[in-house]
Amino acid sequence: MRLATRVLNATDTAANVTIGVGAASVAGIGAAAYLFGAAAVMPIIAPAAPFVGGALLVAGVFKWITDKDRRRDGEIRHKREAFEKAFRAQLEEAQASFDQQLRVVAQEFSETARQIVEPILLGADAAERLAGLQVKMATRVIEQSRLSLKQLVAQIPR
Repeated sequence: MRLATRVLNATDTAANVTIGVGAASVAGIGAAAYLFGAAAVMPIIAPAAPFVGGALLVAGVFKWITDKDRRRDGEIRHKREAFEKAFRAQLEEAQASFDQQLRVVAQEFSETARQIVEPILLGADAAERLAGLQVKMATRVIEQSRLSLKQLVAQIPR
């Protein structure tokens, strides 16, 4: 608990004890006045009455002014805020760790995907080049065949 709450709780306990002792002393004084008579008890009580009455008055005013429920709610709110702050710090730390792990996994995934896909792309590129070269060779062979046929046809007498 916070220091202020501890002090107020201790003061509240002291006020409760003061009121309890004051009530017991009033009951005792009443019993003594009944048994021995007021004339015999009053000279003994009169000098202490202002001190006891003042203490009871201060304790009563303190109990009247302070609100134990509000103090308890304030302490609960303080503990909740401290818990939320600590939880938020842990959550942010976990989020940062998760983000770092996610970046590592994404990087490893990209590297693995590149290693898997690169040979396929190279094979596809080579197949495309091969097809292009085959078309070029076929075109060249056809052109040479046509040229040879033209020359051959030109050499045949008509």
